[in-house]
Amino acid sequence: MSERTRGMLKSFGVAVTTYEENMLRLIEAAGSRDPAEVLAEALRLNAEISRRLAEMARYVEELEARLTEELLGKLRAR
Repeated sequence: MSERTRGMLKSFGVAVTTYEENMLRLIEAAGSRDPAEVLAEALRLNAEISRRLAEMARYVEELEARLTEELLGKLRAR
């Protein structure tokens, strides 16, 4: 596993853990806070985790493309 992959996975794992912690806190506090503020915070949290997920998906797509390119190159060279 490359250092880049390790870094991406670690970063994404931390982002998901942070999202979950904030989500649970927000749900718990929802009854005592302004609904508009709660909704705005929920939307912000969702946008951030969606951005991080898209970043991870792009990285996996890069790996898939690399596999295809390098594998085809090796097979053609045979």
